Amino acid sequence: MGAISALPLKPQFKMSWFGKPTSKPAPAANTSAVSELQRLRGRQISSLVRAGGQAINHQQSIFDVVVRLVDSRTLTLRIVNQLEKLVTDRATLKAYIKSMDNVVNFMKLYDDLVKGNRDMAGTY
Repeated sequence: MGAISALPLKPQFKMSWFGKPTSKPAPAANTSAVSELQRLRGRQISSLVRAGGQAINHQQSIFDVVVRLVDSRTLTLRIVNQLEKLVTDRATLKAYIKSMDNVVNFMKLYDDLVKGNRDMAGTY
């Protein structure tokens, strides 16, 4: 009689011709949601910095963006990032992505405003 092994069984995969598994276990839904949030946060911060935004706090969750108007006045926009809470479900993630799209669209409008101000300043 042979010895009985008490080691836990590893999941078995069908092998392909190249000796690699044909399928991989899917990552946990929460893991992919968190990585998507990190990607979106990086995109938001880079947009804010490109627009001249200054982080107000160490966590980089509050930014001030100063807009210079044609008539020498300035307008300061304070943008608060709501990524402090962890998103754990798909519906919340979809809502956050929609809100991020709004931020990105706002930053595009901001870029157009700055370009328009520069163009108008050049015509005087």
